[in-house]
Amino acid sequence: MKRIMTFVALTLAIIILLGQATVSAAQIRDLTVTPRIADTETMFTFTLTYAGDAPPDEILVMIGDEARSMEELDKTDTNYSDGKQFYLSTRLEKGSYVCFFKTTVGD
Repeated sequence: MKRIMTFVALTLAIIILLGQATVSAAQIRDLTVTPRIADTETMFTFTLTYAGDAPPDEILVMIGDEARSMEELDKTDTNYSDGKQFYLSTRLEKGSYVCFFKTTVGD
């Protein structure tokens, strides 16, 4: 099996685009990717918590140069102000990756 590594720039690679002053409290926290090193058959899971006054228009994880949409972990949770978890599970090709998280709010 081919082994792959993911290098995730979690602290410096957070992009939040805000469209309205009322959603200025939006934040992304609790960023994780597991596992950090695996083979091409392994499922990688990216997670984060979004908190804000309004729901996000989208939350993406950029893996290398590819944008992938993250999904709500609990679709019945409609309270964004206390934090709502999002995730993406995917396999990756052999290589090293820098990952960025991006959300837009109030488009």
